[in-house]
Amino acid sequence: MWKAIPIIMLIMIALAYMQYVFVIIAFALLIYSIVKKKKVMCMLFCVLFAYTIHLCIIWDDLVAHTNEELAASKVEREKVELEKEMERRRIQEEIDREKYIKKYGIKISEKDLESKLDSLIPQEYRGSHYEVNILCSYNSTDVRTFDISVQNEKFNDSKECKLFIGYIAKQLEQYYIWKPDFEFYTKDDGGIGKSAIIENFRSIQNGTKSAKNVEFYEYEIMTKQEEKELNEKNNDNNYIRNSGIDPLDRIKKLKELLDSGAITQEEYNKKKKALLE
Repeated sequence: MWKAIPIIMLIMIALAYMQYVFVIIAFALLIYSIVKKKKVMCMLFCVLFAYTIHLCIIWDDLVAHTNEELAASKVEREKVELEKEMERRRIQEEIDREKYIKKYGIKISEKDLESKLDSLIPQEYRGSHYEVNILCSYNSTDVRTFDISVQNEKFNDSKECKLFIGYIAKQLEQYYIWKPDFEFYTKDDGGIGKSAIIENFRSIQNGTKSAKNVEFYEYEIMTKQEEKELNEKNNDNNYIRNSGIDPLDRIKKLKELLDSGAITQEEYNKKKKALLE
């Protein structure tokens, strides 16, 4: 082991003064070629000896230039690595933001939500019952919800109502909407009505739940004529109860009016039916 120490030291010295080692080696080879009288070899080693001397002269500048290149290369590598790291962070931030939006959604202003919904509702759904109201949730002025009423005969089928809810949820996927209220009508006058308040609307928006599972409260809507007749019936009954008139006496008077031509048979039948009920 101790014998190797001098060899190692010589190698280190040779590396430290490499330019001079080259000159010595070239000079030794030149002397050897002269002694052996090798003309061609002598010429080659002369050129090599001259080159090593030149190399020795410019060695410091060459080393300095090399060090500058290495430093510049290091800076460039660090710059590239920094750019890669910044790009990686940017991509990760975008991924995290997309995950956050998908899970929670972002807030939307009242004006923007109203404009967005207005652009999403087809003209064929804008009957006499069509209405959109933008509201704030009960516990926050920043969280939006809406009540929407649409009308079309196809909403007689609950599947069409669910498709519409799914469509609205998908279009508003990036926004947090709290418990919207959907109202569906089939006709301008009368028909069927369906209503649903969607408590898990965010789950439908991000696809973790389906609009197919939405349940509706369904009810029949009276026509305007039916409402009018009901009101007339109620008014007549209230008058009879409040006035204390015997319904049979009232029917007799109606019969007299019918016989005299003051009322028609249809009016007589309706009022008689109301009195008997």
